Amino acid sequence: RVERASDIQSVCVNIEHSWMRDLQIALICPSGDSIILHEYAGRNGGEVYLGNPNDFDTTEPIPGEGGDYCWTSSTTQTTWINYANRYTPPKLPEGDYRPYQSFDQLRGCPLNGEWKLKVLDLWPRHGLMAMMGLFAAAFVLLVFARSAQVPTRDG
Repeated sequence: RVERASDIQSVCVNIEHSWMRDLQIALICPSGDSIILHEYAGRNGGEVYLGNPNDFDTTEPIPGEGGDYCWTSSTTQTTWINYANRYTPPKLPEGDYRPYQSFDQLRGCPLNGEWKLKVLDLWPRHGLMAMMGLFAAAFVLLVFARSAQVPTRDG
């Protein structure tokens, strides 16, 4: 069971998307409890890329190059949205960021079982996530190694 925030070292993704602010990303533990890793910020603020997306595809998404991003409670870095608002980068630098909600909210969740990452694009655009991993107590609990198109609110 998760006893404290530090039991979850990090949640990492390899993702590309042309508008970071469109996304909401949640981590769901086997008991169904969840936290928000990245909060949907709406259309306020400038465009911020995740990785190197192909922003010029038309009807069929053409994968760009994903960037490696982790959420960890031990970092001194802020959340994705706070970083983007403070520094207004064209692309979010790869690396470690603080989750929007604390891993402490997952206390009591079983470490064993199916953990899920829910990625929603709340403004229809193309984006791909290539890999997700959850790291706890110095070992990988799970890794999904498949590409998936980020679903939009319309489907």
